[in-house]
Amino acid sequence: MRPLVRFDGIYYLKLKYFRTGISETSEYRPVHEVISYRYIRFLKDGSTMSIFSTKTPKKIFEKLRVYFLTGGKSNNHELFEMQRGQFWMQNNMITLLVQSGHNGEHYRYDFQANRMSALPEYLKDKGDFLE
Repeated sequence: MRPLVRFDGIYYLKLKYFRTGISETSEYRPVHEVISYRYIRFLKDGSTMSIFSTKTPKKIFEKLRVYFLTGGKSNNHELFEMQRGQFWMQNNMITLLVQSGHNGEHYRYDFQANRMSALPEYLKDKGDFLE
């Protein structure tokens, strides 16, 4: 069953990794958990708008909603760097190609999409879609 992409909201991806820190004593090395988010709005023409942030969805969603709805022309006090891109679907995979604003490089993200009906019952209320 082909994944369904909604065009009336914002998706977010939670990115998490661990890195070692520096210690003043050599007895131990701290480990830091780094969490960031990529917020994505899919458009019907196959293009996307996305923003990378360390702010949680609860803290940033309303500002992002206005920002995305105005196409990045909001008078918001928060400074967002919107990245535009393209997406396409093949089977149950969604590929997102985003152009970086700094140096013009392209970044490719491949992720698996599941329709809500294909998810186990305990995951259905925990989707990564915000309306």
